Amino acid sequence: MSKFNKVSVTEKNRIKKLIYAKYEKNGLISACDWASDFNKNHIAEIPFEWCVACDNHTPSIDHECTCCGQATKVPTQPQFYQAVLKPIKDVIKHVYPQGGVTLEERMGKNASCAECGENKWWLLPSEGVAVAQSGKAYCECLNCGSKTHL
Repeated sequence: MSKFNKVSVTEKNRIKKLIYAKYEKNGLISACDWASDFNKNHIAEIPFEWCVACDNHTPSIDHECTCCGQATKVPTQPQFYQAVLKPIKDVIKHVYPQGGVTLEERMGKNASCAECGENKWWLLPSEGVAVAQSGKAYCECLNCGSKTHL
């Protein structure tokens, strides 16, 4: 819990009004800068949380964006996942079970990376943003990190 959440309701409302006035006068960046400057000089720092409506990390008091008044995304513990690399014999058959495409058509001769010339790739997980949004299988060069779709 942020130390700021232990501040009195009167003080929270005063700070909300100050930040909102900055937001109204000069916009989101100005309001965020004001809150950051405030935090440099006070023990009870104003937390920044993700506001979907503002599409940004914004100053938040009691999980409410001080700029637009919408609820902010309550921070959670970070979650990390580890990918396990396992060889795929026929990547085209794996990605395109219906057939109709060759590896050379998709990635050129010997599937060499356009950035570094290597040809070792890993398939990005289907849960990843690139794959989920495009609907295509993406792979990344294990040597340089260049990405392309199959």
